[in-house]
Amino acid sequence: MTIEEKIRTEFPTFPVLRLNSTHTEYVKLLQRFLYVCPATYEIIYNTDTTYHGIDGGFGDRTYNAVRIFQYAMFGESGTDGIVGEDTW
Repeated sequence: MTIEEKIRTEFPTFPVLRLNSTHTEYVKLLQRFLYVCPATYEIIYNTDTTYHGIDGGFGDRTYNAVRIFQYAMFGESGTDGIVGEDTW
C-alpha cells in the first residue's frame, strides 16, 4: 500500500474548503499545515491579529497561502485556491 492509499483509507474525509468556508476546525488544521510549509509560512505567520494567523477563518490570507502552496506542488494549472482531495 502506498502512503497516498494509506492516508486516504485511514484518515477521515476532509471537506472541500474555499474562500469564506465556515468549517472552522478544518480551516485551522489547514492553516497549521500552511504554517509549517516553507513556501507559505510567512503568509500565515505575518499577522498581528491572531496567534500565528491560525484563526479558523478562510479569508484572503489563507486563500493566498493555499494558491502559493498549490502552485509549488502542482504548477499553474493546479492553482485554484480551493482545498479539495488533491490539496489535502
